[in-house]
Parts: sequence; structure tokens; C-alpha cells
Amino acid sequence: MASKSKKAEKPEKRQKREKPNIQDALDLIESSSFRLTRPRRLLLETIFRQKGPFSAPQLEKLLCHSGKRRGIDPVTIYRTLPVFQELGIIERCDFADEMAHYEVTLHRDNKHHHHHIVCQSCKRVEELDFCILEDQEELLKS
Repeated sequence: MASKSKKAEKPEKRQKREKPNIQDALDLIESSSFRLTRPRRLLLETIFRQKGPFSAPQLEKLLCHSGKRRGIDPVTIYRTLPVFQELGIIERCDFADEMAHYEVTLHRDNKHHHHHIVCQSCKRVEELDFCILEDQEELLKS
């Protein structure tokens, strides 16, 4: 009978995550051993405008189309992304397409677990803010 009541209980809803703020990222860089250069600032501005995961080539294309690419070559982009990763501003995502994708993770706690779904036709990526495996893990624990 106890197992039925456990099953009937609804899991707690996740708290809404604080929306990442570019100023927090800028402050984080300034308080670190890394310099806040013009290219890093422009990359952050571009990254924080993204609504989902992004890749280095996408950033390069966006910077080029915005006319702000001057002084930011592809090498700068590829060298800066690991810096942002080290500072906890972004995190690498694996979509099994042999390309590194990243998403903003500033203010995301380490326990936040989520998945992405990728359209095979258009390659659009959507974040799933839940995990069906969590329910399975809970069943295995009981």
C-alpha cells in the first residue's frame, strides 16, 4: 500500500532558473585572471542573444552578418569558448553530430539535468526541461 502512495505523489516542480545576465558574465570575467577584451565582450553579447545551443561556426556567421566581426577571427572564437567554459558561463553539449555546441549555463546549478531534441530535417534544437529517466531512477531506488 505504501508503494501506491509513493507512486501517487507528484514530483516537486522544478524552480524556475534565474535568467542568465550578460552583466554577471562580464563581472565574472573582470574578477578572474582573464582580461575582458573587446572580442570577448562582443562574443558574450552574441552568445547571450542566442535562444538555445550554438556552435562556433554559428557565432562566426552571426558576427559577420552583424558587421561586428572586425578584430574577431575564427581562432579568437575557438580560443575564447574554453575560457567561457572554464568560468562556468557556457557548457558544451553533445548532439552526436561531430560539432561542439554550447549553451549558456551561468546561474544554472550543477544539478540541473536536461536533454535536447534535434530535428533530423532542419537541425533545430529544442531544450527539454525534464528527464524521463528521473522517474525511472526513482522507481529503481524504491
